[in-house]
This record gives sequence, structure tokens and C-alpha cells, in this order.
Amino acid sequence: MKFEIKFLSYLFIFLCCLFFINNDLMPQENKIVAKIGSEEISLGDFETQMLKGYNNNKDSVRKCGLQEKKDFLNLLIAFRLKVLEAKSKGFLDSADVQNEISEFKNTYIPNYIIDKKLIEPQIFKLYELRKEEVRASHIMIKLPKNTEPEDTIAAYQRLEEVYKRLENGEDFGKVAMEMSDDPTAKENGGDIYYFTGGMTVPEFEDAVYSLQIGEYTKNPIRSVYGLHIAKLTDRKPRVESIRAAHILKQFTIDSTGAVVDSSKTYDEIYSLYERLKNGEDFDKLAEENSDDIGTSKNGGDLGYFERRRMVKEFDSVAFTLKEGEISKPVRTPFGLHIIKLLEIKEYPPYESQKENMSNEFRRSFIFQNKLDEFTAKLRDKYKFTVIQDGFNLFISKFDSTKHISAQNMDSLFNDEELYVVVANYDGGELPVKDVKSYIERKQEYGGYIANYQSLYAIVNHAADYPILFLEASGEDVETNETFKKILSDLTDGILRFKIDEEIISRGHKVNDNEILEYYNNNKDNFIDKTDTSTVQRSLEEVKFEIMNILQQEKSKESEELYIFELKEKYPVIIYEDVLEQTFAEEK
Repeated sequence: MKFEIKFLSYLFIFLCCLFFINNDLMPQENKIVAKIGSEEISLGDFETQMLKGYNNNKDSVRKCGLQEKKDFLNLLIAFRLKVLEAKSKGFLDSADVQNEISEFKNTYIPNYIIDKKLIEPQIFKLYELRKEEVRASHIMIKLPKNTEPEDTIAAYQRLEEVYKRLENGEDFGKVAMEMSDDPTAKENGGDIYYFTGGMTVPEFEDAVYSLQIGEYTKNPIRSVYGLHIAKLTDRKPRVESIRAAHILKQFTIDSTGAVVDSSKTYDEIYSLYERLKNGEDFDKLAEENSDDIGTSKNGGDLGYFERRRMVKEFDSVAFTLKEGEISKPVRTPFGLHIIKLLEIKEYPPYESQKENMSNEFRRSFIFQNKLDEFTAKLRDKYKFTVIQDGFNLFISKFDSTKHISAQNMDSLFNDEELYVVVANYDGGELPVKDVKSYIERKQEYGGYIANYQSLYAIVNHAADYPILFLEASGEDVETNETFKKILSDLTDGILRFKIDEEIISRGHKVNDNEILEYYNNNKDNFIDKTDTSTVQRSLEEVKFEIMNILQQEKSKESEELYIFELKEKYPVIIYEDVLEQTFAEEK
């Protein structure tokens, strides 16, 4: 378990590098920020590491002063010192470090194939789609999966009626209001409003993006919700987000929820609008007159927001304005608004979005479906075949009425049976022992009933890992510059961890006298106060709390002493004049 936790930590940290190699910083490589013994930290490397330390948030990095840069550089120096010391102690050649590196390779290489051949094409397609936003309407006929045949026939008959009405020239919105099973269609005529890539189910999205404005789909779109006819009503270049401010005048509402004297509110908002047209300051008028107490003090500033974040009435006006432009009064469920567009954030370049989009795609509901499709194609490519005799032996060992987790797999197979082949493929075989290991790693399979269908699917997926590795064999992954960089970073992380273990081994024991002394000097910190009493907590009650505090203090002291000793061994020079140039191009 200890190894697994460490390994997963390294994997999480360093797989982040896969989608972030900042080529913009390469010109800085010749400038040196610091020397550690004979090793140098270039300005480019420092910028890359600091940007990663701030979650690749350039806005946050821009705000950092010299002291914050020094603090981060000192952390980086401490890290590099530990790596140097670990190498000098021969830790790199130790069996456990080499095993961890090998484990990383075995995990990374199949993931590299998934990233390169599945995720990257998908997110690039999504990026291209998101350059535009589309507006569409739809007519939906409910048709859930596993519907009875007679209900399916009825659904397609209704669909045919819809198509006939549209072909006869009837208004799409009118037909949607009368025929669609989408309950909102009666209000909006089937209008879905603006959306972009990744906001709807893929089959609907792909169909809408393929249309010209005014066209509707001639073949129904099948989704988990039913059958759809979609019509494209608008398409335009998309901005990432906008920043706007507003002045709000709310209607007076009586005890029944009805609006009282709306004309008074209209008079107030139009009076403000005229004052703005005459050149009065928007911020000042918002501060003095807006009913939105959350924004009035800062000139009505709503900050940045994306399309569909605000109510439709507000959104539809705000996204048509130009920078600095002020809208006429707009009515929403909240009242009457005057909107001013402050800034437009344009759609960012692909490289800056790649990592976030990759993470977003991995979390999406379609990722597992796409991954299953991808691995199924690879199984076909490598002629994956279940060996029926071996598979029959495998399933015969399970009780098909029980969950897999309820069966002790260690006792199901003897030593000879573990090597029985249940499937093969071009380039390899899948023995029982590998399927068993796969099930043990995938805890979710514990909830499956051990029947034929479940075990057959598991055997298929148990081959995914070795087949992905086989697919990677022709990719020269280990010569890839990104892989070499990630492997180097991971190795340094493992070595740093070894030194941290050594620091801990120096001991941070706390004795009873130290605990008592701390308690006597800090009694005020251990008082429980109520409305009626003040109670001093006893030493026995707070003993473990104090022990934890003292251990943390000793750990920090031990770390600082160790780094001090390493600096004696590997002299450190910091070039502040170069450090001041950090992110100069970002400002």
C-alpha cells in the first residue's frame, strides 16, 4: 500500500506534464537564475516550474512580486539539493527506485497511446467546434431504450407526421410547440438557445454543426432521450467569455408576488439610461442607484462570465454588445437592467487549452464509451480471440449466483490452472492469472454477478492493457522528448522522496517534559469558552494535540538543518538580476 500511494502520487504529479511543455519559454534557457554546485537552474526552467506550481495560471504568476519568486526559487533549490544528494548516495541505482521507474513506464506507455490516439484527436475536434457557437431548435419524440415494439412504431409514426408538416412549409417553432415531447417547447418553440462543443450529447452536437443556417436534419437524431429533428437557426464565432457591469432596478412586489406600479420602475431605469447617454459615469450611477447590493459598490461589475451563465434575456443582449457599449434597459425575471460591456476575452490558442480540455474529457460521461470503442478496435486489430476451453474452465470456478467480491479468488484456482490460457491475440496470450490480477485491481468488478456475460466482458477488458502496450511498441515512446522529460521529473520526485524519508528517520520524538513545558507556556490556547463559562482543558485532554504541534515544529527544524548542510556541500548562488526578469514577456 505504501508503494501504491507513493507511485500514484508521482503519477498524478508528473502526468500533468504530458500536456504542458511550455515552448514559449525556450529563449530563456541561456539565462541562469541559480547555481547549485555544478548544476544550473535556467530562467526558462524556473518559469516552467513556477507556472506549474501556480496550476498554469498565468494571471496569478503575473501578480507575483520578487519576494514570491524568491520563495518559489528556494523551494526549487531545496528540491534540487535533495535530488543531488540522493544521486550522490547511489539511490538512483537501488532496486526499489528502479522498480518504481519500471512501474511508471508500464503505466505511462499504455496511457500515452490512449492520449495520443484517442484523447488528443477528440479534444482537438472539440477545440475546433468551440471556435463557433450555434443556436438550434429541436422537436423531440420520446423513445427510451428497450422500448416495446408497438411504442417504437408509434414514435416513428409521430416522427413521420412531424416531417410531413415541415416539408409542407409549416413553421418549425409552431410544429415544436404542438408535437415535441420536450416540455419546454410549448414556451420556446423548441429553441435550445446558443451552445458550443461539449454542451450536448455528441450525436446531437455533430448533427447540428453539420447544418447550414435554416436547415433541419432530414434524418432523425437518436439519443438516450429519444428521436430529434434539429434546426440550425444561427452560427457565429465564439468568444471565451465577457466581462460586464449592470445597473438593476427591481420591481416592487406585493405580498402575493405581483408587481406593484411597474411604470415607476420603468421611469427610474429610463431616467438613468438618459443620464448615461448624456455622459454621466456608469460606475457612479451604479453605485448610487443599482438595487444589486452585491455589485453596486464596484460599479455594477459582474466579472467574467460565459455564454448561458446568465438568464437568457440578459445573456442575449450582453453578448451582442461591443466593448464600452451600453444597452437599452432589458427586462429579466430580476427586474430592469442597463448593461455595459467592459471586456471581451477572445477564444484562446489550442496549446493553452490542451491540458484542461484533456482533464475535462477524461471526466466526461462519453470518455468511457469512447475508450471502450477504442480498445474494442485494438482487440480486432490484434485478432483477440477467447479460447473457449480455457474460458469454460475459468467460469466454472465461480458461483454464477453470487457477486465476484463474495468469492475468494485465491482459492478458486490451483497453480496449474492459473496458467491456463483464456484468450490470445497477435503477439501474446492471456492466462487465468492475468485475468485474476486484473479483477483484483479493478475493485468495481466486485459488484458484478459472476455470470457468463460479466466474466466474458471482463476477460475482453483484461486484454486491453497488454494490447495497448503492444500498440505502443511501434511508437518509439521512450525516445519521445515529452516522455523523457516526464521520466526525468518522475525520477527526481522519487529521489527527493528518498531523502525526505532519510530526514524523517533522524527522528522527531517528543518527550513528556517538552509537552508539559509547551502546555504551561500556552495554556490560553487550550480554553473552551461558552456563553456562561470558561473551562481550562487539562494536559491529558490536549496531550496528543500538543505532540502533533511539536512534531511539526521539529520536522520543520530538521528539514531546515538538512538543507543548510546540503548548501554547505553544494554551494548555492542566486542571480537576483536574472530572477527579476522572470515572466517579463507576460507583463
